[in-house]
Amino acid sequence: MRKYFIAFLLALMLTGCEPISQAPSIQMPAVAVVVANSQMKDINIYLEKIGLLHASVSMELRPLLSGTLTDVFVNEGQQVKINEPLFKIDSRLYESKIHELEAQKAIDFAQLQLLQKKLARFKSLAAKDLVAQTEWDELEEQVEVGEASLKLDQARLNMAKVDLENCTVRSPVEGQVGKLDVYPGNVVNGSQSLLGTIAKLDPLIIEFNITEKEFYEISNEISKRSIQIEITPFEESNHIFKTGIVTFLDHHFDQKSGLLLVRGSVSNADHSLHPGQSVKVRVLTKTKCNALLVPQKAIKYNQQGPYVYVVKPDMTVAMHSLVLGDEYENDQIILEGISSSDVVVTEGHLRLWPGIKVKILTKGTQEVEPVAFT
Repeated sequence: MRKYFIAFLLALMLTGCEPISQAPSIQMPAVAVVVANSQMKDINIYLEKIGLLHASVSMELRPLLSGTLTDVFVNEGQQVKINEPLFKIDSRLYESKIHELEAQKAIDFAQLQLLQKKLARFKSLAAKDLVAQTEWDELEEQVEVGEASLKLDQARLNMAKVDLENCTVRSPVEGQVGKLDVYPGNVVNGSQSLLGTIAKLDPLIIEFNITEKEFYEISNEISKRSIQIEITPFEESNHIFKTGIVTFLDHHFDQKSGLLLVRGSVSNADHSLHPGQSVKVRVLTKTKCNALLVPQKAIKYNQQGPYVYVVKPDMTVAMHSLVLGDEYENDQIILEGISSSDVVVTEGHLRLWPGIKVKILTKGTQEVEPVAFT
C-alpha cells in the first residue's frame, strides 16, 4: 500500500513539472472614427454681440396750424421724398388773411405816398422859412411812421404767406411713412395733433454694448472698424448678412451695468432690415496670422482640461492636452498641444483610449483609405 502511495506522489510531481501552455492573446478590434486634419491659416477675429436696429431718422408728423384736414396725399408704408406733400389743411381762412393784409398794405402805402408828396412840397417852403419848424418835424415824423407801418404790413403779409404754405404738410426727410392717425375731415389742433410718423430706413443705426475689456480690443482706429450684421430668422436656412462701420463710442461706461454704448451704421438699400430687430453683430478686432485650427467637436475635456485624440501613422491614437485660444466659427484656435500635420478624431470618442487601433470612416459608415501622414 505504501509503495502505491509513493508511486502516486511521484506521478503527481512529474505532472506538475510540465510547462503550462500560454493563454491565447485577445486582439481588440479597431474602433471606427471620423477624423479631420488640423490646418494653419490667417483668420480674422471678431467680437460677437447682440445689437438693436434703429432708423437713422425717425420723427412724428405734426401740423403747425389748426384747421380741418382736407386731403391726405400718401398711404401707410409709402416711400416719399423730401418736401413731398403729405397732408393738406383747409387754407381758405389763411388765403383770406393774405387778401386782408395786402389791402391794408395798399392803404398804408397810399397814405405814405401822400405824406411823402406833402413833405416834398414843404421842403421848398422850409428853405424860405415859410413853414414852422414844429410843423416840419411833425411831417417828417408822420412819414417815418408811415414807412414803419408799411414794413409792419409786409412782415405780417410774409407771416400769412408762411401760414398758407404750412397748410400743406410736407415730408421733412426722404423715408417711409408709418401708421397714419388722421383722415380727411379730422380737425387738427396745431402741434398737439399727431398726423403720423416717418422714418428713414437707409442707412440703419445699430446699437450694442461692450465691456471694458472689449473696449480696448476695438477702440483703436474705431472709424475703420468694419461691422457685420447677421439676421437669424425663425428659418435657420435663411440668413441675411449686412456690412457697415462703427461710427460712435459713448464717452462713459454705464455705472450700473459697466457697459459702453457702441453705435454703427448699416446699409439697408433693399429694406430687408427694420428698426426694432435684434441682430447678431460681429466687429473685427484683429487678424491672426498662421493660426492653428481644429474642429470644435474634436475637443473633449477631462479633469486636466481640454484634449484631442491624434491618429498616429500606425493607426493608433494618442491623447494630447491642449492650450486653447479663441473660437473661430466652427473651429478652435490651438495655442499648444498639436502641430499643423496632426490628424484629430472628430467622432467616435466614446470607445477610445491611448494606444487603441482605429479605422477611419467618412461621416457615414463607409470605410476609407488611411489618412496620409506627414
